[in-house]
Amino acid sequence: MNMLAVLIGLFPVTCSIAQTSDIPADVGSLSGRWLGIACFCGYVTHNEFKIKEDDGKLTVHGYYAIAMSEKEIRGAVAKKLNNDDVQPFAMLVFQDYEVWKSGSSIMFKGGKGRVVFSGSEESGKWMPDTYEGRLVQPGMAVGVIKYLGVCSNTTRPKDGVFYFYREDMFAKPPALSLEKGKVHQLTCLDGTAYHYSCYVPEKYDPVLPAPVLINKDPSGNGKPLSLKMADELGWIMVGLTESRNDAVDSTENCVAVIFDLKRRFNIHPHRLYFSGLSGRARQSAWESIGFPDECAGVICIGAGFSQYGSGEKRGEYKFPPLNIPVFFLVGKTDMNHNEVVGYLAPAEKKRGRMINVQVHPGGHDWGRPEDHTLAIRWLDGLWKEH
Repeated sequence: MNMLAVLIGLFPVTCSIAQTSDIPADVGSLSGRWLGIACFCGYVTHNEFKIKEDDGKLTVHGYYAIAMSEKEIRGAVAKKLNNDDVQPFAMLVFQDYEVWKSGSSIMFKGGKGRVVFSGSEESGKWMPDTYEGRLVQPGMAVGVIKYLGVCSNTTRPKDGVFYFYREDMFAKPPALSLEKGKVHQLTCLDGTAYHYSCYVPEKYDPVLPAPVLINKDPSGNGKPLSLKMADELGWIMVGLTESRNDAVDSTENCVAVIFDLKRRFNIHPHRLYFSGLSGRARQSAWESIGFPDECAGVICIGAGFSQYGSGEKRGEYKFPPLNIPVFFLVGKTDMNHNEVVGYLAPAEKKRGRMINVQVHPGGHDWGRPEDHTLAIRWLDGLWKEH
């Protein structure tokens, strides 16, 4: 289903036109359906919009969603979704834009918009976003999200990140440019600020979509979780560099790397896995909320899920979508042992989530390689069974 066509049909908005003399002669290269991901203040948005050329001018309209699967978006559009059935901070916004382009620079400025649906904690208020960046290819734009609200310099949030592309940009799998069977230290393409280590398995075939496991270390400089299982199952293994417990832009690191992987490899659209230790276990559970259609499993090592840090829900869990399986790995003497084994795992099983719990003989650490093998094989087996 083309969700953009459905939304436009049900929620028509008069679209703004970019009033600028700097629309280039090759504006047709921008025309078409665009998709993308973005991150602002730790929240992932999935964006879709359509750019049309009309007499040398651009009309742009589309939508973005936060913490909502395609199924939930369809339910919201059909008015069959209760706001208590989704994440409290979920949101679906119809948005039109003004677009300016000068050379390789491009800006999408939010114009008229409408909140189509919001979760129980969202006010339903909408604020336009401005995306400022550059075209790294004729149909691909990367850059930052600028906050337009009123605030002091000390409270102004950090710029977010966005990665937009015309739908035909990934019509063919990219050719492999990296050596197989080797860990590569990579910088996200086009000079973006994030880095990662990446192991390309010997079995990787650019023709076949590959699963990806993204791992995070609480101290940063994450390493691929299991080279053995990468080669055995053909999974691409990744470790995030900037993501760490004291980093405020860990999700931005993750979003940047996911888009970079999409540019370098043929990755499976529904087999993205997250893993991490301690606070990065919680962060991994959080990432699954931002990628409800893409994530196929989480490995939480030494901790449970992400928790609310303030407000009425302080200390309560931010639960991953219930259809996402979770493997819990925790040490016998881990400080979080009781949280995982005594409370969270049995509670999640009762809720109907597919879970697996492994207790290793150590403490608050990564556990043993055989524990990682068990976790990855379990997740791989679940996918193949379904």
